[in-house]
Amino acid sequence: MHPSPDEPDARRTAGGPPDPDANGLATVDAGGPGAAGAPGGPGGASAAISDHLKERDVFGRVPKDRADWSHRKGEPRVLVLAWTIYLMVAVIGMFGSLAATRGLTPDVMRTATRGLFVASAVGLAVLWPMVRLSQRIPGGRLAAEGLRDVLVIVAPVQAVIWPQSLWFLAAWPLDVALAVSGVLIAWSLVIAGLIAIGWAALRALGERPDDPAAVYAGVAPGPGVAWFRVVWMVVLLVVAFGAPLGVALAGGMRPENRPDPGRTVLVRMLSPTMAVAEVLRDRAPTGRAARVMPGQWLAIGVTAASGVGLLGAASALGVAAARRAE
Repeated sequence: MHPSPDEPDARRTAGGPPDPDANGLATVDAGGPGAAGAPGGPGGASAAISDHLKERDVFGRVPKDRADWSHRKGEPRVLVLAWTIYLMVAVIGMFGSLAATRGLTPDVMRTATRGLFVASAVGLAVLWPMVRLSQRIPGGRLAAEGLRDVLVIVAPVQAVIWPQSLWFLAAWPLDVALAVSGVLIAWSLVIAGLIAIGWAALRALGERPDDPAAVYAGVAPGPGVAWFRVVWMVVLLVVAFGAPLGVALAGGMRPENRPDPGRTVLVRMLSPTMAVAEVLRDRAPTGRAARVMPGQWLAIGVTAASGVGLLGAASALGVAAARRAE
C-alpha cells in the first residue's frame, strides 16, 4: 500500500544534507515532489523537517509542531521529582539533627524547623533556577511556563510548612505558618519572573528550542547564549543572597547591633532566606515563639506584586523576541 501524495512517508530517505534557508534554519529535502519539505509538498520549501526524522511514540505517531516527545517525557515531572526528593532529604536532615535530643519539645522542634524552612528557601532560590537555566528554553508562553513551575515548587512546600503548626511538633502559630508560606510563594513568583526574563533574553539571542531544524540540523544559536546563562545565574544568586551578605558585612546580624525591628524589617525581607529567618525569629520576650509584624505582611505583598510584574515583563519580552525572529 503506497502513501498518498498528501501524507509524509516515513520510509522515504533524505535526498541530501540539510541546507540553510534564508532565515538561517535548515530544511530537509525529503526526496521528490509531494514530500514534506519539498517544493510543492504540504510543507512547501520552508518546511523545517520531514516526519521520518522526528521521534515517534509507541503508537508510531510524530509530535505536532515539535522536534520530539520531550514535552511528554520530562518536564515538569522531572522537576517535581527532584524537588520532592530535595524536600524529603531536608526533612530527614531535620529529624536527624534531633537524634541526640532526649525530648522533642516544641522549643527544640522550632530550632530544627527554622533550618528546614531556610533550606527550602535556598532550594527555591538556587536549585530551581540552576536547573531551568541548564535546560533548553520552553517554546510556549514564558509567563505560563513560569507559573507552572511556581505550582510545582510551592505545592510540596505546603506539606512541609503546615504540619509544623501541630502542638506535638513545632507548634508555630497559624499566622506564622501563613507568613512563611506567603514568603515562599511571593519569592517563587520573583524567581519565576527572573527565570522567564532569562528565557526571553535567550530567545532574543537566537535560541529556538522547538525548531526541529535547529535541533536536528545543528543550527547554532547566537554567540551570547552560553555566557548569558552564567551571567543570569549570577544575577539570581545576587538577588537571593545579596541582602544577607550586605547585612552580614555591615554587622547587622549580631544581636547587639540590631536596631528597632520595625525599621529594618524591609531590609530583612529582601531575600527569601533572610525573610524566612526573620519571620521565624525568636520573640520570646513578647510572650510568643514568633510574631508576624505588619511591616512583614507589607513586604510579602510587595514581593508578590513584584513577582507578578516580572512575569508580565517576561511575557512581553518573549512575544517581542518571537516576533523579531519571524
